[in-house]
Amino acid sequence: MIATSNSLARLLQLSIAASDEQFKALMVERQHSSAVVAPAAFRAMLLKISPFRFGLSWGYNRRDGKTGAFWFLSEFGALGTPDAVTRRITGALAAEAFSTVKSTGSGEYLVDMTRHEGALRQSCKIERIDKFTGTRDARSGGHVIYEAELQETSQLLTVQQVIDAWPALACDDLPEPFKAFLYPLVASEVSQGGTWTRYYDWTATIEATQKRSTEIFDDMKQLVQRHGWVLDRDDRGTFTYFLEKTKAPVIFLSTEQGDGVQFRIQPRM
Repeated sequence: MIATSNSLARLLQLSIAASDEQFKALMVERQHSSAVVAPAAFRAMLLKISPFRFGLSWGYNRRDGKTGAFWFLSEFGALGTPDAVTRRITGALAAEAFSTVKSTGSGEYLVDMTRHEGALRQSCKIERIDKFTGTRDARSGGHVIYEAELQETSQLLTVQQVIDAWPALACDDLPEPFKAFLYPLVASEVSQGGTWTRYYDWTATIEATQKRSTEIFDDMKQLVQRHGWVLDRDDRGTFTYFLEKTKAPVIFLSTEQGDGVQFRIQPRM
């Protein structure tokens, strides 16, 4: 059933997803969108890391019937040894009442920390912190995934409802015919993000039955081609389209494992 009230808006409110002057200044300085909002604990952690570069992907997702949001800090670099950078991350989260549920020093996650407040669960996983080589001063970096999730079954949201709740997720570069097609469809993910090299992607993953997914995928391919995109290649089920050879914008279409279809546009390269 499609939601009539928006669980994502509630999630963002409970997690205190917002911005502040220091956070916004860091985003602009590192060439990311100043419109990004994030939970207070994530903002405090990022400022504590003080990365000289980072990639950031963020958005809505729905897993196991629950409404969630994520902020994936990728390819970041910061001053300090791996241990020092890790301590800055865990210290910032501990100050926000996060507790460690896993700390192995190796394996899938280096550290996994969580905080529970009523229906809201927030978690942060340090996936890897490595020492950089070839630098005079100690520098390290890696990947961190921060997630917030409502611990209750939520109704389905369309792409339009996701963007209504989280306006910063809208893609200004998405052509109107694609908005008209995608926005009414049920989403399992709507996200955007980029690396420290300035390009970014906007992604909508559509949730549907297997039969409906096939229909949506075929309709997407026809829509893209009808508006001037030309197929460049089909790489193991991911179709890549260019308006002009090797130049942005680029569109990627693929089917998800199980049921679902993914539309991804890269407006700049």
